[in-house]
Amino acid sequence: MSNDYKSPAFKKLLDSLQQQSWELELIISGFAIFGLFTAYDPLRQELYSAENNQQIYSVVIYLIALTACSILLFNLLLHVILRGLWIGALGLRYVSGDIDFDELGYADRFRNYLQKRIVSFDKYIATLENYCSVLFAISFLLIFYVISITMVIVALVLVSNFIIG
Repeated sequence: MSNDYKSPAFKKLLDSLQQQSWELELIISGFAIFGLFTAYDPLRQELYSAENNQQIYSVVIYLIALTACSILLFNLLLHVILRGLWIGALGLRYVSGDIDFDELGYADRFRNYLQKRIVSFDKYIATLENYCSVLFAISFLLIFYVISITMVIVALVLVSNFIIG
């Protein structure tokens, strides 16, 4: 049972899941964007309220939450835009196909130059796919960075207060 992850069938399943993950990425991004837009103003108002009441711990918590919300909102909006571009590129590829340089009737010198300079549309789509997947993963990784750095700073402050006190 512990060696199932080494089998070719399991690797094939993971490859299949990886290829189909864009649908889940869009669903998660959509719900997260909706939730973040909903939570942004209340977080900002609570931050201002905590600042006015001079509640230092609440200010720190709301500031971190607002920062995480802003980072995630920006990254997920960019992800949805790039994923939409990727879907549009897939649709365009379906109707256009590849460029047939021989059919253009150019001289060999120009045809060779164009073949070197113009990259495949499939390569463009694959690159866009990689950017979208990396951006989606980095979005949540950044949030955990913010949370972990905050926890380390809070732990250092608590330890220093304990030592001083």
